[in-house]
Amino acid sequence: MTLADIVAGTSDTEAVMNTLMRLMKEKSMELGGHAEFNGCVDHLLELTTSIAFDNTPHSENTMAKARALCGHFTGSTQAAGILLLKQVGGDKIAVGCIQDVVTRWWSTYQMAHRLIRLKLYFALMVAEGSLAADTNLSPDQWIILEDTVAVLEPFMVAQRILEGEKYVTISLVLIIITTIRSRLMNVIEKAFSQHQFELATALLEDFNIRWGSGTDGTVFNEHLTLGLRNRPKGIPRLTLLATFVDPRTKSMTGLGNIEIAQVRQAIKSMAVEVGLTMPLAVPEAAYHDALGPQVRAHQRGRGAEQRLRVEQYNDLLGELDPDVIDGGPIAVAQQAPIIAVQLEEQLPLPVRAQIEATVEAELVLWENELPLGRIQRRTDGTSYVANPLHWWSANDKRFPRIAVLAQKLLAIQATSASSERLFSAAGLTIAKDRSRLTQENAAMLIFLHDNIPVVRAWRHARGLPNF
Repeated sequence: MTLADIVAGTSDTEAVMNTLMRLMKEKSMELGGHAEFNGCVDHLLELTTSIAFDNTPHSENTMAKARALCGHFTGSTQAAGILLLKQVGGDKIAVGCIQDVVTRWWSTYQMAHRLIRLKLYFALMVAEGSLAADTNLSPDQWIILEDTVAVLEPFMVAQRILEGEKYVTISLVLIIITTIRSRLMNVIEKAFSQHQFELATALLEDFNIRWGSGTDGTVFNEHLTLGLRNRPKGIPRLTLLATFVDPRTKSMTGLGNIEIAQVRQAIKSMAVEVGLTMPLAVPEAAYHDALGPQVRAHQRGRGAEQRLRVEQYNDLLGELDPDVIDGGPIAVAQQAPIIAVQLEEQLPLPVRAQIEATVEAELVLWENELPLGRIQRRTDGTSYVANPLHWWSANDKRFPRIAVLAQKLLAIQATSASSERLFSAAGLTIAKDRSRLTQENAAMLIFLHDNIPVVRAWRHARGLPNF
């Protein structure tokens, strides 16, 4: 594989990696490729949430005090032991404090969330004299800490979702960015305190500098500009295209109609290029499926036709995403079979024109396809997250050219978390006390570290004994 074969690279957005990714893109173009550079979404979100690491004018020094409270327990085994003993016999597992670290994703949220969980035990220790009253937070500071957690929660949930490596993440970026922006705007409008208002305002300002304002007509081309310190700005082009070809997110929540048309045109251009390498054939589905009972109007609106089935979405992804239609027929699409019939009547057309018409028919059929619910139900009542790759495996014959694009685009990772985990595992494996470890053995140990759990899960699912 050469750089010409690479679709996209994902890395953190520090200066060295920015330069490396730009060089990779340039070299790919020299070799006839089209590689693009995506900044790690989690890293960019963390740069925004780092604002909460510091105090605001109306935070009453809460974050510094919370950090000092954590330090009291993490720096004293005796104090930490007393805290754990107080929790014995409760309905939850005994836990200690978590110190936040600037370089660790969503660690400030973890610290604050854990302190709130332990709040009653701190009060008990103050009453018993095992914790100085001035070490604990004041009632006003506890309120401010709870406000901070409420503001940071959507960032934390987003980062946890996007750092996965065993499922498709790239197509979730648009709805996540749209939801976070909406949440921050809602907090600003209905803030319970001056601190919460100031924190949400500061986060939204930084968030929009990095991701754009989301204003209609700006999202599709935002990636062409650079943000702070020459970091990539906005939602990358390939991320928007991946959202279009994911059956869960194909309604493109977060984009206006003009920008959806721009994404569609980009997909069409790519699909035509794919079509030039494939045998010309009219999609069979254009004849049989386009008049089926469960289709969506080609010129779909953003109103009652896209009713939200709330139970199929969790709190973060479901707030704005009307990807699942509740009920039966929405509208009958006539364009796909019309175009398909025209193809048979226009065989003398140049090959490219035939392919363009075929791709158009395929796109219309795709737009009329009902979205795949993000949460699926099994016959036994349990739920699971829908895998768009499984959907495409079953439907690639109906959309042969779009399927090729989906295979490429949905493989892009939204974050560099998997690489970070690999570096961490390598650092723990190749330690100072294992200096004689050969390269081959180190590579095998790291491989086993990641894959033994997969093998065990596979054997367990089939009733086989584990090793």
